[in-house]
Amino acid sequence: LTLIPNSSFESFQLETGTEQISSSFDALRYHGYSKLECLPWTQSGISVKSLSIAIDKLRENGFPPVFVFMYDQAWLLLLQLFELVAGLLGSSAVHMSLAVFAWALSGSTSGDKHVGSNFGHPHRDKNYRDCHSANGKPTMITTWVPLVPVTEENGCMYVLPAASDPAFTRADDPTHMKPDKDVGMPLGQALPCEAGDVLLWQ
Repeated sequence: LTLIPNSSFESFQLETGTEQISSSFDALRYHGYSKLECLPWTQSGISVKSLSIAIDKLRENGFPPVFVFMYDQAWLLLLQLFELVAGLLGSSAVHMSLAVFAWALSGSTSGDKHVGSNFGHPHRDKNYRDCHSANGKPTMITTWVPLVPVTEENGCMYVLPAASDPAFTRADDPTHMKPDKDVGMPLGQALPCEAGDVLLWQ
């Protein structure tokens, strides 16, 4: 299934600029997260707006947002991130985790819950030992790409900076994978984004 007929399925090097990559690398190292902005998705045959519309149509027909991965452009978007992430990890090749997902947050207060509609609890994607080398170098990076502009009002991502995370490297701490909400949320950093920006974190 395709969102853009006659588009090719191949990887292009996203023009991010050496300064932005260097800044992103430093932010990942010191803060645990970073953001890449103004990426030229259309040069790779990707329409972020088309992906957003596809999710809306899926929801209208009773399908969860993750069904957008039936379409090739969703995978093409991920394909463009391989070289970028490889550079940030200092590796010649990277492998993609199969833990891909799509969210479409809902502001409903009715109590109805649907797959991919909301998540509001602080969490850590991976145990520190599973995504860092023995010397503390990241071996895995999580990426998140909003398909619409996101703000504090409509549901942007929040992260806990590494310096404010007491259990960041303490893999055996009971709160390592499920941070204490009362401790973590007041220290969380809101990360508003434009559609097509890329957030990365350890």
